[in-house]
Amino acid sequence: MKAGVAILFFWAPLGISAYFAFVPDPSSVPSEFDDRILHGFTFTYLTAALCFTYYQARVFWPASAWMLGYGVLIEVVQFFEPERSFEMGDLGIDVLGIALGIAVFLSVRTVRGKRLSA
Repeated sequence: MKAGVAILFFWAPLGISAYFAFVPDPSSVPSEFDDRILHGFTFTYLTAALCFTYYQARVFWPASAWMLGYGVLIEVVQFFEPERSFEMGDLGIDVLGIALGIAVFLSVRTVRGKRLSA
């Protein structure tokens, strides 16, 4: 995959998720899904995309740290918004999503490696 396209697969969804996370009025965010499901899916996708974009054959721990920092940032910003709130449960779901994202990355990397060596 070309580097520009790979970067787009991470940065565009990050921008969209940041918009929805930081919008002052949560009721203006259209969603048919529970907030926790959105957190889990978002952090799973973003972590895997970050790993594939910047850490392809190398370690994945830096991506985990960056995504955890992003999750903390979201909750801290929401703490200061009158219509939003800091929720440890959301942060816990973010950590679960990060772990799932790493599992996706490692699984795909393993399958790719086996396919290339066969």
